[in-house]
Amino acid sequence: MSKDSSGSSLHRSFCRLCYNACDMDVTVVDGKVTKVRGHPENPVYQGFTCLKGRVQPELLRSPERLLHSRRRLPDGSHDTVAFDAAVQDIAARLGRIRDSHGPDAIAFYYGTMATNGVLTRAVLTALRTAIGSRLIFSPATVDKAGKQVAAALHGRWGAPPSGYSEPEIAVLVGINPLVSYQGAPRGNPGKWLRAQAERGMHLAVIDPRRTETARRADTFLQPRPGHDTAILAAMLHVVLAEGLHDAEFVARHVEGVERLRRAVAGFDPATVAREADLDEEALVSLARRFGSTRRGYVSVGTGPNMSGPGTLVEYLALCLDTLCGHVTREGEVVSSAPALLPAGPYHARMTPPWRGADLEPRMPAAGLSTSAAGPPIAGLPAEMAAGHVRALVSCGGNPASAWPGQRAVVSALAGLDLLVQVDPFMSNTARLADYVIAPRMPLETAEMTQHLDMMSALSIGYGVEESYAQHTAAVVDPPAGSEVVEEWRFYFEVGRAMGLQLLLPRAGAAPHRLDMDRAPEAEELLDLLAEGARIELDVVRAADGGSRYPLPENRVLPAEPGWTGKADVGNARMMAALTAPAEPTTTDPSDLRLIPRRVQHVFNSSHHHPSTAHGGLDNPAFLHPQDLLERGLAPGDAVVVASTVGSLRTTVRPDPSLRRGVVSMTHCYGGLPDDESDTTPGVNLGLIVGLETLQPYTGQPVMSNIAVSVTRAP
Repeated sequence: MSKDSSGSSLHRSFCRLCYNACDMDVTVVDGKVTKVRGHPENPVYQGFTCLKGRVQPELLRSPERLLHSRRRLPDGSHDTVAFDAAVQDIAARLGRIRDSHGPDAIAFYYGTMATNGVLTRAVLTALRTAIGSRLIFSPATVDKAGKQVAAALHGRWGAPPSGYSEPEIAVLVGINPLVSYQGAPRGNPGKWLRAQAERGMHLAVIDPRRTETARRADTFLQPRPGHDTAILAAMLHVVLAEGLHDAEFVARHVEGVERLRRAVAGFDPATVAREADLDEEALVSLARRFGSTRRGYVSVGTGPNMSGPGTLVEYLALCLDTLCGHVTREGEVVSSAPALLPAGPYHARMTPPWRGADLEPRMPAAGLSTSAAGPPIAGLPAEMAAGHVRALVSCGGNPASAWPGQRAVVSALAGLDLLVQVDPFMSNTARLADYVIAPRMPLETAEMTQHLDMMSALSIGYGVEESYAQHTAAVVDPPAGSEVVEEWRFYFEVGRAMGLQLLLPRAGAAPHRLDMDRAPEAEELLDLLAEGARIELDVVRAADGGSRYPLPENRVLPAEPGWTGKADVGNARMMAALTAPAEPTTTDPSDLRLIPRRVQHVFNSSHHHPSTAHGGLDNPAFLHPQDLLERGLAPGDAVVVASTVGSLRTTVRPDPSLRRGVVSMTHCYGGLPDDESDTTPGVNLGLIVGLETLQPYTGQPVMSNIAVSVTRAP
């Protein structure tokens, strides 16, 4: 921290409004944050922050911010309640529900905002475990559940992904790192892509929209929505037919190649290109280029995962990388080794596949089971409506806006015996909640970037290029006169009021038995969570900002003697899904296909605030200008967008970056359905995207490539 003669002080911190964790300079005057900007000398971020991060002063002092917890009254309104009183009543009610209906009658949900808070997730997990509930839900089963299941069915290499280490090629399928910060390493995605281009990396983007990232691509394929599986299968067809794969690597570490070869034989590039409306030569050229490289990666985004066969798309992407030997090899440095988690040892071998789906706990009312991505959110409304789940404790997200099938979700939430929402604003879910716990906001709390290490191990497309870490103390105190608490402290106090013993889960050490007679401090918990990490947390604290922590001697070791594990690129279920006859098209051929789009000023269901959106919270339907013209529509016209699930009213805007026949909108907007007094801007796609069509293996709802019509509003 530095301070000038005017009383203004400058603090280093990092942003927690999305996964990217940008290093920031925070200006404080008279105890209030007045300015946030990227730290210009950070070696990874190089001064980068997005709009959301820079408007944190406005979010902190927003008149809509909750400074005290709220309690729902019989008439549906909310009044202020003391935090201790809220905790005592919540604990008593949870205890009665557990005693009468069992621990699985209590469910927990953490949204994407909680992913960035390692303290929140750790203490939440400790409380859930102490209660005995198996039901912990996350956004993974809404947008990209296929990543974890595909990895389970395929197997994992014994070292972190090598994709970001001097790649020769990057293939981004339905992913836009310049907006989502996924598909490129954490940091400054624009400068990283530019640096890789100057180094000679070939960037290929496959997307129905010419996104910000696609405009930089060396190869851009703009297919009809829903053809991602076929495109990846055609690339595998070329790689195998022309012998472009890394034969030596495959022989040592891979099985199922002949099963895969037979399955992709029917995906000849000419047929796939014709059906996807692509240039055949461009598709074949991309496959040959990818097959000829030994350093590169495929990263699949939200759109393909939401369109139906998410697990299969992710599985085929893994097969492409594996066949081409895109791994960190024996003797190579593991540049992305975790800093705030244990690291290694890493071995040059494959961990064989495991089941990955059809796991416990099961959800009888919905007829669904758990997968490697967790229990499916799509099953939770049915479990709540059936009385199997009677309480939900939610933080870091907004289920009433984020989950598809909005009317069914809202009805189920409203019918719970107890709904608790941890939220700095009166979101849609908060308006339904029995209790709304007012939390501290990020710059009022201490934290570390351990979540970057966790995400690096999840899948290519996440994590860091090189080992990196940052710690931040709280920059400012909460507003005077407020009663806002750290999210993790709420979970601790509920556990204490229930008479439970909480065990803090840790990656680098055994669970720690918390002293329930004394509330811990945040820095104490951070030390506990970082125990056993490759880099001691005190070293990271002393750096006063984000830093790289390379370890040149951290190299991939040979496989252990006698190791026989191999990846499976011919999983029977995946091959059957790949070769199954296509479902007949029963929709009107004049229908448009709905696809999602991300926007920078919100993070899923969070930050829908005027300070970030500059008034852009209306969520219009974007169409190609020619599609508007053919329907007799002009920019700004009111329209009805309808699917087989329902309809919504919005306005239209032209977007020449879209291919013809596509309508693009953003999830998680709008207010509560059928509430004429609700003045929340925008409209929620959950009105036309439901829970009726679910993906195999994961139970994830189909939320993209949906047939819709767009007509002038009456």
